[in-house]
Amino acid sequence: MKLKSFSTVRGIITVFFLFFMIGILLAILINPESGDIVNLDKHKSFRKILNNNMMLILIIYITSLLSPIPPVIIIAQNGLVLGVSITWVIKFNPRLLILLLPHGIFEIPSILATAFIINKGRILFRNNPRVFIKLLLMHLFVTILLAIIESYITPELIRYI
Repeated sequence: MKLKSFSTVRGIITVFFLFFMIGILLAILINPESGDIVNLDKHKSFRKILNNNMMLILIIYITSLLSPIPPVIIIAQNGLVLGVSITWVIKFNPRLLILLLPHGIFEIPSILATAFIINKGRILFRNNPRVFIKLLLMHLFVTILLAIIESYITPELIRYI
């Protein structure tokens, strides 16, 4: 795969799924300790998730103006983490996969938006900076929704499974 192909939407999604599969393989080999998701401090969890994800989004948007390589690395890392996470959930309690649905409904469009920005960020910013900023703000809003779901709703749903 040529370096230029990493900056296409298809290339970025390919990188994501390649690292997703690597994450699955790693998770099969590594046995984690199970944690207590239900009794986490939800406010602390929300702040941590929100801060981490907001920083990632800002880094992706800013670096997309310079080079597609750093955002592609972030996409690869997210694919790896998701692959490991889903595999561990399946290992510990496959019924918990249902909990990924509320989060996943927003996560997949967010990943696609990230791929689009990596692909078109520099051109979009040069041609229409207002649209670039609007996309960034929408992406940040979705990130807030994802953090709320992941921190407050998912732990409550776990109680019923």
